[in-house]
Amino acid sequence: MNVPKLVVAWLVVGVVMNVLDFLVHGYILASTYAQLAFMRQDMSPVLMVVVEFVFALVFVVVYDRLYATAAASAGRGAAFGFWAGLLLSFPANIGMSLMFKNFPYWLAWAWTASGLITLTISGAVAGALYAKKQAAAVRTVV
Repeated sequence: MNVPKLVVAWLVVGVVMNVLDFLVHGYILASTYAQLAFMRQDMSPVLMVVVEFVFALVFVVVYDRLYATAAASAGRGAAFGFWAGLLLSFPANIGMSLMFKNFPYWLAWAWTASGLITLTISGAVAGALYAKKQAAAVRTVV
């Protein structure tokens, strides 16, 4: 595990995830959340940013352990992000609509799609960062 590479990827992916989630949840779905009685209106934005960076750290560590090989690329990272998004988003979000009263089914699908898109893009960013670092390392050795 290359710790400096992992830290850079973590911070960049954390920013990407926070920006994408802010756009989706802070703008696109904000009016929906204001109308749903079960949604908290007093949550801490700072805490959400911290949680997103913790998620990004776990995401990048798993990418580093499973996918960051000599074949690292944005495409390979995007594939990792897509499958991670499918694994995490689909059962959790669809389950929400099954478990909670008045949870809109369309919102479960919107969250699933948002998670897939966010993690696919985040994976592509991680893959590109790992590929860039590996290409630089190969040039230095040669």
